[in-house]
Amino acid sequence: MMIYYHLEKKVLKMKRNEVDRSKLSPMMKQYMEVKDKKVILTGAADGIGKELTKQLLNKGAFVYGLDINGEKLAKLKDELNTDRLVTYIVDVSSKDNLINFKEQFIKDNGRVDILINNAAIDLPNLFTNKKFIYFGIQSL
Repeated sequence: MMIYYHLEKKVLKMKRNEVDRSKLSPMMKQYMEVKDKKVILTGAADGIGKELTKQLLNKGAFVYGLDINGEKLAKLKDELNTDRLVTYIVDVSSKDNLINFKEQFIKDNGRVDILINNAAIDLPNLFTNKKFIYFGIQSL
């Protein structure tokens, strides 16, 4: 797997596990570091979000994990058992939920360094729902 970094009008092509930090500018090195950074991660309780949470914590970040599923957030918090993880039950499809979270987060923490929008809205049957298919055929 190759990683391409597009910063400062330069493209650096590197193999994933062979990043030569000596070729990176100080600005790029700063952006790659997550130690002690405040990271908001949506969809943190399961799947890719859960793994991202673990990886960010292993690299020394403070992770603020958002998810709609409070039970899975509680399990994650118990499993990882660290004060660098703070969890919030937030429905990211709700504008009011997001505004309330933002106001509370700024009040409590002052700033955010990194935002990772990982949450997805689960739409089962989107392409198999008979009404959807029927509507699609009728619109042709």
